[in-house]
Amino acid sequence: MKKAALLVVVLLSVLFSAPVFSLTTHAIILVIDGARYTETLGDSTHAHVPKIAALAEQGTLLANFRTAAKGSIAEDWSGTNPGHARLTTGTYQNIKNDGTEYPSQPGVFQQYRKQNSGPQESGWVICSKDKLKILANSSAPDWKDQYQPAMNCGGNGDGSGGYRADHLTHEIVKAKLLADRPALMVINYMEPDDEGHKNDWNKYLAAISASDNYAHDLWNTIQSDSLLRDSTVLFIVNDHGRHTNDFTTHGDNCEGCCKIMGVILGPDIKKGHIDSTLWEQIDVVPTIAQLLGFAVPTATGQVMTSIIQETTAIKNNNVIRMVPVQNRYFLMFDEGTIKVLNQSHGNGVSNIMNVLGIRTGNVPSKSSR
Repeated sequence: MKKAALLVVVLLSVLFSAPVFSLTTHAIILVIDGARYTETLGDSTHAHVPKIAALAEQGTLLANFRTAAKGSIAEDWSGTNPGHARLTTGTYQNIKNDGTEYPSQPGVFQQYRKQNSGPQESGWVICSKDKLKILANSSAPDWKDQYQPAMNCGGNGDGSGGYRADHLTHEIVKAKLLADRPALMVINYMEPDDEGHKNDWNKYLAAISASDNYAHDLWNTIQSDSLLRDSTVLFIVNDHGRHTNDFTTHGDNCEGCCKIMGVILGPDIKKGHIDSTLWEQIDVVPTIAQLLGFAVPTATGQVMTSIIQETTAIKNNNVIRMVPVQNRYFLMFDEGTIKVLNQSHGNGVSNIMNVLGIRTGNVPSKSSR
């Protein structure tokens, strides 16, 4: 018993240098622009999002997801560009909504590329709205025009040409996803917002239904690829909603504008889970960084710890429990020993190291079983 207790002490002293155990190596943020919650998952019949509702049963549904917390400085910043910038920087962003102002903090793509020396195609910004080209850059000193991801936005693909039809954007998304298998991608489907602003209720609902189909097809595309299937987390969210009593516009702190959809699926995400924790858009980036194992020190959001599942693995037909401590993991074995896990992504095998760093075995990952 004393020996086991000593092992715990030694383990905790080295735990912070041990890598996070995670199967996730790709993250996609799918933004359905301007769909109000009452027409998506807030409708108990799920009439316009039946496929997203079914996907939620395979992952986690965020039952209390908001653009920003009530009482926060960003509570009424419910515009397209501020919302997308929160989702990609992890910070409150009160930037102009016309595409002439970059986020004031670096995006998740820039942070990832700098830390991992990744090529430009390791991140993709693919948006129907041309003005969302701003997500690929930042006005922050030492970040502007540095470590930018690849970008395809708007009618001309270069951030100009006005808005592009969502079905065209969807085909580009699938092509780049399978060609580059990027670590990070953000997608914007704009037609629900566009039809809402045009005061066409029927086309607004039809655009939500079309986005539902795109989300389902995207997940099927991920699942059909052997390199993406067991390693990709997908966030299906909105940038904002619409006024509670007027679907034609948005832009304040009413419930219709601020209460939004959040569905998350992936290998490290709880299955069939409804999470009632208050989460905000700024919490998406820290969660992605945690899962992929890099840092975004500029982010002010929190890791969504309540949606991440406790991971189990198999060794000699016995279940081994990987217990999270301070966002790291250690293994509890039946024989009472404690060993640090060192994951090697890509080969389907995780090395088991003892507290002295000596390899003593391996744990097959889910992708190799």
